[in-house]
Amino acid sequence: MKQERIAILTDLDPMSNAGANLVGFQYAMAAQRDFEIEFWTSVCVDADLKPQNSYENIKIRRFLHSKRFGDFPKKGIKAKTIRELFSPFPIIWITQQIKRFKPQLIWVHQIGNVFPLTSFLVCRILKIPALFTLHDFGVLVPRKLFPKDLNLENVDLSPFALGVNFPPVKLRLQNGSHSKFYLFRYSIIRLILSSVYLISISSLQHQILTANKLNLFAKIENGVGRCNCDAEQITRLDAILFAGRLNGKGLEHAVETVAKSKGLSLHLAGGQELFEIAKRKIESERITYHGQLSHAEVCLLLHQVKFTSVMSDCFDVYPSILLEALAHGSAPICYPTVGNANLVHEIDRSLVVKFGETIDDVNLDRLNSDAKLSSKVFEVGKTLKSFDKASEEYYGLIKRILKSKEQNF
Repeated sequence: MKQERIAILTDLDPMSNAGANLVGFQYAMAAQRDFEIEFWTSVCVDADLKPQNSYENIKIRRFLHSKRFGDFPKKGIKAKTIRELFSPFPIIWITQQIKRFKPQLIWVHQIGNVFPLTSFLVCRILKIPALFTLHDFGVLVPRKLFPKDLNLENVDLSPFALGVNFPPVKLRLQNGSHSKFYLFRYSIIRLILSSVYLISISSLQHQILTANKLNLFAKIENGVGRCNCDAEQITRLDAILFAGRLNGKGLEHAVETVAKSKGLSLHLAGGQELFEIAKRKIESERITYHGQLSHAEVCLLLHQVKFTSVMSDCFDVYPSILLEALAHGSAPICYPTVGNANLVHEIDRSLVVKFGETIDDVNLDRLNSDAKLSSKVFEVGKTLKSFDKASEEYYGLIKRILKSKEQNF
């Protein structure tokens, strides 16, 4: 029986960029059981990656672009918006790939940095259904979404709100320097996405986007792989891990927590700039910089540290690092504006800190000396939705979409 064909599209290559791009590739690997899959992405011509190859039996096709092309969105909000809405060369490339592969559905995980949002219009013209998993708030504003962007007078951001059961929270950009431009941009994006199957990944995100009149098709929270690391039982370090990038992820809160603590050290995974910033407030001997790590290397590191910082300055939709920390026994410290903060609350309420602050010394010392803390984290980790379960939810939804398409022709 001939398998249905699905193309999975992300802006950046998962081999060098984690986050949503890696999640998209993990779904691609799982989807091979039921579908014929191709993975479409982009890469700078200077990178040591071929335009097409295979990895884990997944055929990968890459749109090659110059470094100048990749740097264009950094020139400002308006330049970024123009590029995220329309860019001719990626559009031509996607059209060529569609005509060659002839997919029955295109599943998008990250778009707007290289591939423009008007790629969805190509799908509409060619009568190919498109599924878009929203990993952030990029459709709402062309950057991170921060609490100050929303009308939050009636919303409790205490550690006990946990981002659950938010009342309607609408954009409050009237006083922003680009507010009118943002709202105009959003109205265009809503039109473009009107025929796209939009999937949210957390209750927090679902409520915020729905309150701002985005028509969402379903909510499917990301799953996490069960811990199968080849790591011996070791004594965990009195340390906090920060793994990520600078933009909105709250490095300064992790640094401040370590700086005021008694004996905690800081482990960093990411760009060199993380270490340069951290050493301004912490002695270098209390910092271990690991550089850029693969997903497997981060998982092994999570076995070695007692805590993981997820104190994002923005509304962090459903950070994978928090799920991985739970699955590998490292206690996350987070804000209630993180979409999966409720999972952390089950371990210990004090791990969910009031937004913008750091965990108090008394609770930090108590948790650090708790010999059973890692076991408590593992127990919550065992209750997480598995990646296979999340995949099954998606495949059921995809089959419904494809069946609906058949009935409409």
